[in-house]
Amino acid sequence: MKLLRDVIFLASLTLCVSPAVGEMLEDEATYAATKAVERFFEAWNASDNEALRRELNYPFISLFDGGLQLAAEAAEFSTDFDRMRESEEWHHSSLDSIEMLSVSAKKVNCTVGYSRRHADGAAYRSGRVRYIVTQRDGHWGIQFRSGSSGDALVEAESEAGRVLDTFFEAWNAADNAAIREVVNFPHAFITTEGRVAVAQVKEDLRTDFERMRREAGWHDSTLDSIEVIQKSARLV
Repeated sequence: MKLLRDVIFLASLTLCVSPAVGEMLEDEATYAATKAVERFFEAWNASDNEALRRELNYPFISLFDGGLQLAAEAAEFSTDFDRMRESEEWHHSSLDSIEMLSVSAKKVNCTVGYSRRHADGAAYRSGRVRYIVTQRDGHWGIQFRSGSSGDALVEAESEAGRVLDTFFEAWNAADNAAIREVVNFPHAFITTEGRVAVAQVKEDLRTDFERMRREAGWHDSTLDSIEVIQKSARLV
């Protein structure tokens, strides 16, 4: 099966059954994540990199068409707002919507709708970005964001679907070697507890399927649905 190597995909995968998070805890996590995103946009519109750094958890991962960028600590994150003003006549960005995709005690997946606007308020670019907001050491901050600035391509979406199918086949075969062949590196993922792991090369990526069987009674995982949030020639 031909795999499109330039396509990078993001999937939310439930590996085992865990106790349900109470409604109150879910509400608290949703509220905290929403406030973190709102504060991020406030700092963004103030062109305040120091304030932006305070709204992140580290290592912070950013995945866009240009590839994966990793800020291991606050000093490694910055945005060139002067360049945005010069090249785009950017004045501010509006937070148009927040859609919660999944919520747990320490991690919230959400889709954020935004618009970049000129000084007169006219939107010149709108889109959606995937955010993962985590709670680490009592601090709720954005730990992952992913979006696409390119045109949506049907071919890339189809290829990404085939990649996911192949990934699940390898996963249910408990075949780490096959899994490594369908993953691009560096490969980063965030656990339900908000822990970040990065496999820089193939040899770093290994799942202990025996432990999953022993501790969780895992037998297989099903690919129940795929929702495309952003897509371009190289990112789905």
